[in-house]
Amino acid sequence: MILYHYPKCGTSRKALEYLENKGLKPEIRYYMKDPFTTDELSDVLETLGMSPIDIIRTNNKVYKEEIKGHKLSDGELKQIMLDHPGIIQRAILVHNGKAVVARPIEKMEEIL
Repeated sequence: MILYHYPKCGTSRKALEYLENKGLKPEIRYYMKDPFTTDELSDVLETLGMSPIDIIRTNNKVYKEEIKGHKLSDGELKQIMLDHPGIIQRAILVHNGKAVVARPIEKMEEIL
């Protein structure tokens, strides 16, 4: 079980607390300090069953400046995500070959 976590994000903190309250101890991946690799991001997206645009935070400055109104390929979107990991929705839980974006937090129950 891996939780892609950003401790400055309230939703991400609540996701970790939710898991801990269930007695679960996920491996924590602080992806802002230890960014995704290209392959890892692709694997997480595949496991989520989502395209890059599906997990991009649309209220983010980078989205508004570099993505909104532009027709970008998935490869271009992934590169922006790698360059600016703060644009990625959080938290993401990967467990037993499945993954979810924990929005709302209870969504994690789908794979626990």
